[in-house]
Amino acid sequence: MKVEIKLICLLLSTVCFTACEKSKEDLEGMTSNFDIDLNKANNAGYSTLFENNEYILLKPNKNQYIVSPEKIIKHEDKIYISTRDYNIFIYNLKGEFLNVIDFTGEGPGEIRKIDDFHVVKNQVIIKDGYLKKYLFFDLNGAFIREEKDIFSTSNFYIGDDFKLLYPHNDPELGDFRIFKINEDNSVKGFLDLGEYLKPSVYLHDGFQNVPNSDEIFFGLPITFEVAYFSKNGTLTQNIKLDLGENQTSPQERAKFSSMQEEYQFLSLNNYIDSFARVFPISTKNFMFVVNKGGNYPNVVIGSRDGMVVFNSEAFLDDVNNLKKATVPWTFSEGKVISWNRMNVLYDDYKTNYSADKNTKLELLFNENPDYLDQEDIVLMLSDIKSEFL
Repeated sequence: MKVEIKLICLLLSTVCFTACEKSKEDLEGMTSNFDIDLNKANNAGYSTLFENNEYILLKPNKNQYIVSPEKIIKHEDKIYISTRDYNIFIYNLKGEFLNVIDFTGEGPGEIRKIDDFHVVKNQVIIKDGYLKKYLFFDLNGAFIREEKDIFSTSNFYIGDDFKLLYPHNDPELGDFRIFKINEDNSVKGFLDLGEYLKPSVYLHDGFQNVPNSDEIFFGLPITFEVAYFSKNGTLTQNIKLDLGENQTSPQERAKFSSMQEEYQFLSLNNYIDSFARVFPISTKNFMFVVNKGGNYPNVVIGSRDGMVVFNSEAFLDDVNNLKKATVPWTFSEGKVISWNRMNVLYDDYKTNYSADKNTKLELLFNENPDYLDQEDIVLMLSDIKSEFL
């Protein structure tokens, strides 16, 4: 334990020096603003934004059930899904169950808590913040090795000779929100933590590769910022979103002693808590989903130069005339991936379907009659129309 504490202190002591390499003027040059009025949204649906929708029913494993998907990654011919009960399910593109990484325990090769995972260089890499280690698996879910870590709960990105970490605004780790750890254990901090941000863990995709680019993307919760990093792990752009009357400050939120009180304050004033989802969709644009009250969330596409490309407050499947939202969840290998449960989709379809031709969703129902009343996960993989990329 003393060795670990000493190493943490050694690493963090370097932040003070390495994080100040750039002048204040340089940092200001990296920052841009993105203003949006969510109340000026339209009601555009799937037919406006998406094309080539494909549906995949994830056939259940007899022994384990996907409680609730958290992070979804499509990698070549497989789909990887982490869940709230700390498993990673592996499926093929037909929805057939292949394996599950569920080595629950505290021994070698075992997992107590999944903070984050990535599929990198034909390996599935998991960060367990509770046990402070990285675990490496092959693409089929077979354990390869593990590597000790000194950091607890955090999102991560592994580059060629560095790691990026987002430790969920933990003030004990220094004055920054994101850290770059180099191979020589030198540390560089990015984005000032500030005085009022409280430690809090939010569900999101963590660090992501920008499509058709070497850049790395991260959406910062609570403050509504999106950050871009170079392939070397250096911050190159930070975009601060201003949601107008639907956003309050960390300073206001810090006044509340309990999360329940804070959420009541947000709800009463129609303030948005944080991103529901946020991810890059091209080298120029990013998509985010926020819940501002009402029946449906806002789905927005913004550009890196501050333009609102798409803004819908009723983003529904108008192809099948569905009335329950299946919101975009992530972007992986050129596809927006959304999910819902089979019984929810089918009940909505039975009630509201009015198209005069067969659709791929209807084909899914016809091919899987035994699953129509089940809660199994259905993934929708969609292309974004070129005018929005």
